[in-house]
Amino acid sequence: MNWADIENGTAQPVLSHWTKLGQFRARHPAIGAGEHKQLSTKPYVFSRTHGDDRVVIAFGKE
Repeated sequence: MNWADIENGTAQPVLSHWTKLGQFRARHPAIGAGEHKQLSTKPYVFSRTHGDDRVVIAFGKE
């Protein structure tokens, strides 16, 4: 990690993106501990459920 980029602000968009992903994962235990079910291969789409928590994730585009 280039800490100078964080200090001068050039890494802010990347840092903001990963911060949002980390917060989303913290709010949704299904991402780490849930049951995985593939919904599509192209684009790759899957769901994860854990108790009342449910998420759908999609990678790629068509």
